Amino acid sequence: MQPVHLLVVERDADWSEWSAISRSFGSTVLMLIQRADEAIAAFYQRIQRCLAERMVLQVTVMRALGQAPGRLFSLLAQLGVSIRDGLTVVSPSIVCGTVAG
Repeated sequence: MQPVHLLVVERDADWSEWSAISRSFGSTVLMLIQRADEAIAAFYQRIQRCLAERMVLQVTVMRALGQAPGRLFSLLAQLGVSIRDGLTVVSPSIVCGTVAG
């Protein structure tokens, strides 16, 4: 199985950094986009299944304005040991650097 770069996009995410983000992809990209009618808990379950089923090189998260980051960050921190090249979070208000996984 080929390792992938996982892009997680929350509903109403800020796409202003898309150009810079997309240039950073050096391998196959898998996008998980939260559906309009999908609860955040169900979206997190899809993320968990994806991370359990694939070899992931790096995760990039495009955050939505107003979403509480605690639960998502907790989920990703729990799964971070399997992320070889780290985690990048892009939110509408700030762009966080890469965190080693």
